[in-house]
Amino acid sequence: MRALLANRSIRGFTVSTLVTTSGDGLYIAGSALFFTRALKLPVGEVGLGLTCAGVLGLSAGVPLGRLADRAGARDVLIAAELVQGAAIAAFVLVGRSFPAFVAVATVVIACMQGTDAAKGALIGKLATEDPVRLRAFLHSVSNIGISVGTVLAGIAIAAGTPLAYRVLMLADAISFVGAAALLLALPRVREQQPVARMRRRWGALRDRFYVTLTLANGAMCVQYFVLAFAMPLWVIGHTSAPRWLVSPMLLINTTMIVLLQVRFARGTKTPRGGARSALRAGVALAAAMALYAAASGRGELAAAVLLLLAVVAHSVGELLQSAGSFGVSYGLAEQSALGEYLGVYGLGIGVCRAVAPGILAATCLSHGAAGWAALAAAFLVAGAAAPPLVRRAEAAAESRATCYELAVAEA
Repeated sequence: MRALLANRSIRGFTVSTLVTTSGDGLYIAGSALFFTRALKLPVGEVGLGLTCAGVLGLSAGVPLGRLADRAGARDVLIAAELVQGAAIAAFVLVGRSFPAFVAVATVVIACMQGTDAAKGALIGKLATEDPVRLRAFLHSVSNIGISVGTVLAGIAIAAGTPLAYRVLMLADAISFVGAAALLLALPRVREQQPVARMRRRWGALRDRFYVTLTLANGAMCVQYFVLAFAMPLWVIGHTSAPRWLVSPMLLINTTMIVLLQVRFARGTKTPRGGARSALRAGVALAAAMALYAAASGRGELAAAVLLLLAVVAHSVGELLQSAGSFGVSYGLAEQSALGEYLGVYGLGIGVCRAVAPGILAATCLSHGAAGWAALAAAFLVAGAAAPPLVRRAEAAAESRATCYELAVAEA
């Protein structure tokens, strides 16, 4: 990684990412308590409001990604982070108004989609030779930042007062302002290629293979919510393993991602390499689902061992799935429309964010082994779909390139 960090712009981007994701850790750990204990919103309204906001904000990624291609990824990212920080600060003023809560949450989620697209495009500009490697490195950095934010959120959670939760949200808002300020030191990079004017309007959304791969990746992203949502509930409510095991399991996952993500990204620089990684991820995640299921009905020690094996397999699956998604999303995108394509690819995780808790509640948490088996099958199918879809996407891209060359020759 020394070669990457030798680049001053990449160093600045890395620090900005660390600041932003520390704020994300604050939000993840403390937002639900802030909404229910500081704003006094009923739990049902919070869940419904966040679901509505997730659906409404989902569509922002593609137009903001397209704007990043036209106006510059750095400037769009800075603007999106400033607006997101302002929106998070506005939560403090919402009170018990449900419409205001949904409106502010929609802006936050829309900015999340936009920053993902703009950040991906900026990575492609800063590391033109190997954006997958930089993306993998930043994924590791993000896990460090989220862990730091989660630990800091414990201070507010321990205090447990409305004021403490408000300070937590304002600290999250400030993190976005600080991250945006750090980005000002980065150079403006704009794509100026004739092909950008020849592309089909909203070509990323018309690229059916890319969209299908987006949906397949979105299905595999359910694994993030298995760990964050279903796993703690399963360990505590459906196994005889000790409750305290949840924290070490999460620590094992975070440690593996931080230490191994860059290594697992090797060989995924091309779309076909990414597809092979996705295939292996499906197998690893399916094995993890089987181990989670097997822990139910066992004695305390056997359940604990099976759960620890499950989280190791799950973490390997996450490492492979993340690396594979980086290779596919960058390798198949048109470089003159990188932000737009990555905005489309971000729709997969956006949809997943909205529906995954409901899917997990209806499968493994309601039907035990049968639900875990359904999840395992879904991961296997999504992973197995990647290689043939990538081959067809590459063939379609070659066909488009040939048509473009003929059109230029005739002109």
